[in-house]
Amino acid sequence: MYSDFGQICDGFGAESFSGPSGISRVQTIAPDVVNVAEIEHARQDDQRMSNSDNTEKKNAQSITNVDTKLVKISTPTSKEHLFTITRSLTFQQFLMDAASYWSLPAAQVVLCDQRGGIWPLLEPVMTTLASTENLEKNVILDIKHNSWASSFAHLEEACTSKLDQVELSTPRSVSSTLYDDLWGIFTFYCVQGGNLQVDLMKAHQFTKLLQDCQLLNKVVKLEIMSMISKCEINNGKAQINFEEFLNLITRIAKLARAKDFKCVQHCNNEEEALYRLVFDQILPRASRWPKEQWDLMTTKLREPEVIMFFFGHLKALVTIFIFYARSYHTNPSTGMREFYMSYQNLQRFINDFLFAKLQISTVSCAQVFLAACSSRPFHLSASHDVNQCSKMLHSESSCSKSFIAAKDVEETRMATIRNLIAASGVVVAYTMSVTSESRKACMGFSAFIDFLGRASLTAYTKSKPIPPVLCVKALIHHICSEATNARVMEIIENHGSTCIHGNTFYLGTAAFRTKFFATWKEEGFPDYLTADVHLGHRTGQIPSHLEPRKSQPTAPLGKSVTSAFQSDIAVRNKASASGREILDRMLKSKVFS
Repeated sequence: MYSDFGQICDGFGAESFSGPSGISRVQTIAPDVVNVAEIEHARQDDQRMSNSDNTEKKNAQSITNVDTKLVKISTPTSKEHLFTITRSLTFQQFLMDAASYWSLPAAQVVLCDQRGGIWPLLEPVMTTLASTENLEKNVILDIKHNSWASSFAHLEEACTSKLDQVELSTPRSVSSTLYDDLWGIFTFYCVQGGNLQVDLMKAHQFTKLLQDCQLLNKVVKLEIMSMISKCEINNGKAQINFEEFLNLITRIAKLARAKDFKCVQHCNNEEEALYRLVFDQILPRASRWPKEQWDLMTTKLREPEVIMFFFGHLKALVTIFIFYARSYHTNPSTGMREFYMSYQNLQRFINDFLFAKLQISTVSCAQVFLAACSSRPFHLSASHDVNQCSKMLHSESSCSKSFIAAKDVEETRMATIRNLIAASGVVVAYTMSVTSESRKACMGFSAFIDFLGRASLTAYTKSKPIPPVLCVKALIHHICSEATNARVMEIIENHGSTCIHGNTFYLGTAAFRTKFFATWKEEGFPDYLTADVHLGHRTGQIPSHLEPRKSQPTAPLGKSVTSAFQSDIAVRNKASASGREILDRMLKSKVFS
């Protein structure tokens, strides 16, 4: 018998030696056996690595072919919502959209996975979640530690507290135009939850409106609401437009009257019940866009230096607008088709020029679009007030002279715009009629310029005030930096067979880039975001980050239905007239004047 393991090894023709830890190792003299084992292990490792690489390549390839995707965000109490995201959306923008949906400030919440890991804010959501190591991970909206919300038991309790504070501390004022108020409420809820439509509302968004207005379960239950919605929706897409939204409010007013709801107890007719419901429940409680902030931005963007800067690049901006303006309407006065940009057209422009780098959320982008579409023509100055100026004509001669001079400048600007549009060979809508609400979601060329200005103010004035003209220049710098020849060719190729004005777009962006960078060079390569435009004159160096690229809560349960027959009639029967007609009669009535 062999006395030890070394002798056994010697018996088999091998030599033994001790390793650093005292463990005997065997080095065989049969190298073929070892080589075969090593080759087999290496082959298995290579196969596993290749499978992993193939999976990542397939995920990356599938992502590149998809422009939008549904991503679920859940809360610690298992409440969920599906958000529609775009390919370039980052986690920071995703966080702002989710916080807006649950009515919480984005600074108080975080996006994390089920293990508590924080998702990187600057990374794109779609590609990050598609990677192999993140396939099993979830996106959870949770309360940030060391914030005011961390004192609550869970996220929903913090949401309830926040909504109560907002409702008590900031009562909303009712504007002079009822339809403008209702349109602002309608579009605000349309874009909540990552929806890419600004004029179509989904069922869950209308349900959230009812919750905020404390009508859900008090006036209408969720099951009854589904029945009413199916009766009103006519577009076959399970979404309601503004007219159907007005009809739904009218139906709910009838149901509230049938249930003897508190605010409509003493109403004698349909119009009075609708009036009380709108002015007592919906307008004071429903969220809407901050119109005062819109007007403030309009004043800033009508400063002379901002208007003159845009007028210096109008020709190139017209070519860009024509390329993306795929929608059209027929002008009733001329009978000709006028092209404009819808919100979907604008989304392509935003994605092509990588506005995700500006960290503008989806909700903010929709807000900027709607504000631009409802603003006055861009060539008008900030001090343009026809009624006030007409009074000045009869008071002081100096005021009348300045008014006439301002009118001459505005007419000259308008003539310049008409000539540029006529020279483009395409009938482009400069401004859209605002007689109907649908026109407020259509972007003419004037609104497109206004959008660029508002987007710059939204992106660059979050942390500190910057002059409007410098914000606009910084945004144009970003657009020109992204509009390299290769990138423009890629954009034209991605638009495929629908690309009609590709050649004009290519030449226009090239001229735009050349002209702007020449002006930037003459200014001394300033950093516009530091508000120090003379810095470049002293240093003569291009800043590294500016260097151009190379070629509300659930309502408690209400009272039971007092009359099942009346409730059933209110649910099944449509209103005798549309919501708009009833509202018009309500406004004309002398009873409420």
